[in-house]
Amino acid sequence: MKILRKIYKDDKPLYQVETDLGLIINVTVSDHMSKNEINEVINLVAQDADNRLKDSIE
Repeated sequence: MKILRKIYKDDKPLYQVETDLGLIINVTVSDHMSKNEINEVINLVAQDADNRLKDSIE
């Protein structure tokens, strides 16, 4: 997983992330979250996206 960039949409941080399988996803988080919480959420969402892709291929 790699964070490509962080932008703001509707005053909320939006991270564009490339997953381990190469998917590009957008993850919106709260401004009130710590960096560790943000990284944990992004990691979980990226893993879920990869798992969904794997399941659809099988």
